[in-house]
Amino acid sequence: MLLDPEFGGHAGASPEHALICAVILRALYDLFGPAFSCSNGDNVDVTRRDALAFLTDAKGGWARRRNELCGLVELDGDKLRRLTIDVLEGRDFDPETFTGRNPFSHVENARKLWTAEAHVQTMRHKQAKPSKPCNVKASYSSVRQTVLPLLKEPRQFKELIVATDGDCSDHMIRKVLSNAVAKGEVIRDNERNTYVLAAA
Repeated sequence: MLLDPEFGGHAGASPEHALICAVILRALYDLFGPAFSCSNGDNVDVTRRDALAFLTDAKGGWARRRNELCGLVELDGDKLRRLTIDVLEGRDFDPETFTGRNPFSHVENARKLWTAEAHVQTMRHKQAKPSKPCNVKASYSSVRQTVLPLLKEPRQFKELIVATDGDCSDHMIRKVLSNAVAKGEVIRDNERNTYVLAAA
């Protein structure tokens, strides 16, 4: 069972092994235990969120650290993540096991946090800017379709880089501008270092 208070405490474990297991167990206590048992009692919410991130993040710093520590004690960090999520989503939870003074008696609080954090991530994803049609490996024509409409007003080269969120390579933007100037589609103001559509 994931929420085993005896986790990592087997006889013959080296001090290093016991310490790493204690760190992992501390994250479990912080997430699933009562507020008074949190390692940082002054800031329980932050401690619980950090524990949640450490135990459930699929990528990033917390995920790397979890997998590193688990690897040192021959545990599978991804399996620990899956088991934690199973408990948070009710797939591996027997309420009779976690009652009274058990250090993991506040699973419901952890579930509420899990749900709230999932909602925040969903909202961030919805508010994220849509990606531009152009990327670093984009064709000349797609870069041209992205850059030329931006030149309805005079813009410097660096403003074009910012306006395309860096999705178009500097080289390709320069090539589009150079060809457009040569064809008379774009006017370059050498004094101000700006480009603008000839028809603007």
